[in-house]
Amino acid sequence: MSFLSTQDYTTHQNIDMHQQIIDLNPERTKFLNFLLTKQEKATSPKVYWIEEELSDAAETIAEGGDAPDFVKDSPKEIDNHLEIFSATASVSTTRQESVGVGIQDEMAREVAKKASSIKRLAEKKLLYGNKRFAQGKRETNGIFNQVDPTHQFTGQLTAETFDQTLLALYEAGVNYNMQVFCSAHVKNIIDKFDESKVRHLTADKMYGYTIDRYSTAYGDVTFVDVPGMNRDDLLVLNDEFVTLPVLYGLKGSYLGKKGSLDSFFMETQMGVKLLNRKAAATFKIEAPATGE
Repeated sequence: MSFLSTQDYTTHQNIDMHQQIIDLNPERTKFLNFLLTKQEKATSPKVYWIEEELSDAAETIAEGGDAPDFVKDSPKEIDNHLEIFSATASVSTTRQESVGVGIQDEMAREVAKKASSIKRLAEKKLLYGNKRFAQGKRETNGIFNQVDPTHQFTGQLTAETFDQTLLALYEAGVNYNMQVFCSAHVKNIIDKFDESKVRHLTADKMYGYTIDRYSTAYGDVTFVDVPGMNRDDLLVLNDEFVTLPVLYGLKGSYLGKKGSLDSFFMETQMGVKLLNRKAAATFKIEAPATGE
């Protein structure tokens, strides 16, 4: 992938880097690349949404019977901060003018490296961040901290406990379009399950990275190996219930020269919304107690 060269910008010009951040090494930040397909425009640094808790409002009636009584849903308001992720690439005139093997533009190389670090940090916070606001700094609540507590499981990962995790979405009525995000370690454990429980269907490409599709008792599941996830974590979600509110996408600005140093600043502000807390479930592998 070709990144911006120093000929592409002038001092203090704002440059839209949306496509560059999508194309940059998607195999290393698969969860963020997935979220980038779910973008929505935010209008403030704090976002709010209403979670509708569906009630048991339907019933059968006799022929000619009266209309059933109205049953009101219980709306819940949820909020989250959008976090600023930024980095500055700096290169000395000496480095920029020197000719390195295979390097035509040192600043472009540094910009790509810093943009990659923004992607990795953003993905980690969108997974595991804790919501807080202090001294003008907003930190976003990661999706692991938005899942309903009754859908958060721990223990030894077996075919039975994996079934229990998927069952949570099945009983919530959202066991379609299921995607499992996990580390290679977790996926290796699941690959060893008996095929009567989890059967591999096919490998494919999606959003620029490799996926695997499996069949389970509770529906078909798309598996995504995420290198940036914690080794013992698994996240399953219905992809229709997650969005990425973005106040502004990745943009860059050439700050110009200060002494012999050229600098390029990049930033973006985003967060994640789980529209229904029961549209996802998590599993964390815990080692058995000594002697078990």
